[in-house]
Amino acid sequence: MKKILFPFQPGKENREAFIYAVKSARNMNAELIMLNAFDVDVDDSITKEKYALLLKENWMKAYASIANFNHHYVKNYARMEGDLRIKSDYRFIHGKPSVEVFRMLEQEEIDLLIIGLSDLEIFRMKLSELLNHRVLKKTITSVLIIPEECCFKSIKNLLYATDFHKLNSSKFMLNQLMKFARSFNATVHFLHFAEGKEDAIEDKEGYEVITELVKQEKGHLFKVIEGKDINTSMSEYIARNAIDCIAVIKHHRGIFENLFHRSFTESFSIQSQIPMLVLIDKEL
Repeated sequence: MKKILFPFQPGKENREAFIYAVKSARNMNAELIMLNAFDVDVDDSITKEKYALLLKENWMKAYASIANFNHHYVKNYARMEGDLRIKSDYRFIHGKPSVEVFRMLEQEEIDLLIIGLSDLEIFRMKLSELLNHRVLKKTITSVLIIPEECCFKSIKNLLYATDFHKLNSSKFMLNQLMKFARSFNATVHFLHFAEGKEDAIEDKEGYEVITELVKQEKGHLFKVIEGKDINTSMSEYIARNAIDCIAVIKHHRGIFENLFHRSFTESFSIQSQIPMLVLIDKEL
């Protein structure tokens, strides 16, 4: 069974990120792992009883957050009995949150990590640093990023932005993208950004996979946009085509770095209400 990891902090719940996690788990027939890792400050004078009490207080806070999540989901999004049939696993762990998340990614086969931008302090690093972490480069995990101002919308139109720079594993990455899109029955808008008509396509395998997909599966689109201002072109396309989610492949060079060559979160604010799926090209 596929696994989705959703780390959260009690008292700072990103309820809309939780809805994306639940809907993704249901659509992908995946297990949803809700992780709360907490670091209890202790010194040599602490007693065993006081330590147990501190742990219990954190567990109670975590359960209260989950109750808040579930109430929001059932009240606003559950429409039928099947919406409640989701396999979930609650994990409350004493440890540093970022360490425990990366440990889980290394030890278990996590298919999707869902992060609300408001929960970034869990990792104590910038988003760009997180996505460049060595653990993510060596696992099969994709990352779905949910902006703070985002309200859940079913993903019907997914924009995949590419400049066809060479990837280590084009076919695998695109298969991962299509599995995610099919789980939401979404139309994929394959958008190729080129600086000019003579701009070379390095990733010929990826280009062939995409053009074949568009031919074989009705509804998907392939378009080429010329010019250097990628952010403006993408924003205009998103507005015209009611895009619900953006997907990019993170690799050592290419459109991801062009889109976010400044602070990642600063640039990401141009799509401040749209989730982003980041598929990370594996190191060979």
